[in-house]
Amino acid sequence: MIVEVKPAKYLTITARRAPGGEAFQQSVGALYGAALALKLAKKFAGQDHKLCHPEGHWWESLGTGDFSAEPPAAWNLPLLIRVPDFIRQSD
Repeated sequence: MIVEVKPAKYLTITARRAPGGEAFQQSVGALYGAALALKLAKKFAGQDHKLCHPEGHWWESLGTGDFSAEPPAAWNLPLLIRVPDFIRQSD
């Protein structure tokens, strides 16, 4: 099955960190905090929306596709939460 996915907007935090570590937990908290603040501001302005689940897309920095070749703390990790189209960069 082929699924066509249209462009979407996300709040993101990108860094190198091990999944599940303290830095990871702090990043998730910061991302959720920003997403919730944005949601509440838009709700009071009459544009409520559902707070989406976070996504994480790890990849290793060597480009080999072999995660065992480097420590998890060196993995690249963007964390993302999708936001509606009416959210602007200035928000």
